[in-house]
Amino acid sequence: DDTEDYATYSAVTTIPLVAGRLTPIKIEYMENRGAALLRLFWESLSQPYALLNSNRLYHGAEHIKESPFAVSPISIEPKEPLSCSLFVSAWDALLLTWQDPADDGGEELTKFLLEWWSNESDQYGQTEKQMLRFKKTMGGGSFLVGVGGEWNRDPLPVGVQASVLERALEGLANVGDISVHREDGADTVDYRVEFLTDNAPVSPILVDTSAVTPSSEIDQYCVCINGESTCHAGLLGNGCTASATVAGSVATMQAEVSVNDLNTERNSPFE
Repeated sequence: DDTEDYATYSAVTTIPLVAGRLTPIKIEYMENRGAALLRLFWESLSQPYALLNSNRLYHGAEHIKESPFAVSPISIEPKEPLSCSLFVSAWDALLLTWQDPADDGGEELTKFLLEWWSNESDQYGQTEKQMLRFKKTMGGGSFLVGVGGEWNRDPLPVGVQASVLERALEGLANVGDISVHREDGADTVDYRVEFLTDNAPVSPILVDTSAVTPSSEIDQYCVCINGESTCHAGLLGNGCTASATVAGSVATMQAEVSVNDLNTERNSPFE
């Protein structure tokens, strides 16, 4: 309420705000002495003037060059498109329409992935299942994960929760929807990873344990794939549980459609 000691600035957004959808905001400022404070308020015809809660604001994914502050964004999975409808438009053609998802995950939509497969029994194929096994003697530090040359940006702590590892893997550009389940054994911690939407072949998960402590334990992990009992990567003597992994065989048909190629106005159905 006290604005005497603060500068205020008001503006009108150039794009409409939609409930539940992330909207990009760019704020540039410089403060090199004394205390600094910034508050962001908003209002609309249906929303009274109110302070935005900080837990509804998210950093961008790109680190600021030479910034003394660390940026650790949390990946947000986009929601599914809205109002999907499928029509038979001709004897050899189907018409598919849809609208933007309610939550785009914080990134501008540039393209959609259309995917289809036979509805006959057992035609979808087997989903890929892999497993990461870490020895509990890894007492601390952090590790990175990747797939097919893509790596997550921010280190994961040793003993990370399954949900955090799941978000890190799903944040990679070449990974679709996955599930991760953690199992704690007497000597090891297992993470069972199932790739729910990725076509075969799926690249093995990559693990970088160079920041694990103590340093003598950096190779005490195991990447398990293809129903094998030996480690694909890592030197953990316990090896793999062969029944926990399966080589995937999903082979859906796919087509990427650029938003610029769709003949439609924004907020109208795509087709």
